[in-house]
Amino acid sequence: MNDRPKAFFSCSLLTEDFAFNAIIESIIVRYGFEIRGGIGRYHFSPEPISIQMKKEMDISECLIVAGAGRYFQENIHTHQLSFSMSETIVAEIGMAIQKTIPIVAFLAPNVSPGNLLPAITQYINPKYNNKIGKYYYDNDQIDKTIYNCFNIINEKRKVANKKNLKDGLLKLGAVFGVIGVGSIILSLFEEDEPPKMKNTKKK
Repeated sequence: MNDRPKAFFSCSLLTEDFAFNAIIESIIVRYGFEIRGGIGRYHFSPEPISIQMKKEMDISECLIVAGAGRYFQENIHTHQLSFSMSETIVAEIGMAIQKTIPIVAFLAPNVSPGNLLPAITQYINPKYNNKIGKYYYDNDQIDKTIYNCFNIINEKRKVANKKNLKDGLLKLGAVFGVIGVGSIILSLFEEDEPPKMKNTKKK
C-alpha cells in the first residue's frame, strides 16, 4: 500500500518562478510527499481550471504552497511595498481551508503572506544570512511543521479507515533527518544585502 502523504502543490507557473518551485519541490519530495495537483505543472486537462482544482484537492491530504510573488502591493498606512501571491494560489489556499486539510506554506523572499494565510495557519519565511549573503529556510522549522502536518493526516486517516489503521499510518520516523544538518540555502536569491522595498511615503 502506498502510504505516502498526497500533497497538492500550489505554485506560480511563470518561467521566472520555476527555480523557486524546484527548491520547494525538492524539499517536500525528500520528506516523502507524493506530489499531485499543481494545475498546469503536474495536472493537465481541458476541463475548467476550477473543476480541475476541486478534483485534485478532493484526493489530496494536504496543500503545499510555493508562494512566489506576482504583484506589488502597498500598505496604505506605512506605504511599504511588498510582493503578493497570485490569485490562483490564494484560491487554492481557500479550497484547502474549506476541505480542512493542513497547509504547509513556503514564501519566497520579500513575499507578503497577505491577510488570509496568517489568519488560518503558520507559514515558513526565508531568513537572511548576512555572513554568506543568502536567504535560507530553517531546517528545524520545516521539520516541526511537516511533522505536525503528518500527525494531522494520520488522525484523518484513523477516522476514515480504522480497520486498516496500521497500514495507513505514515512512517514518521523514516522521513526526518533526510536533508541533513544545517539549513536549506536559497542559492538563487544571492544578494549582497537584503533587498530594500521602496518606501513611497512623501516627506
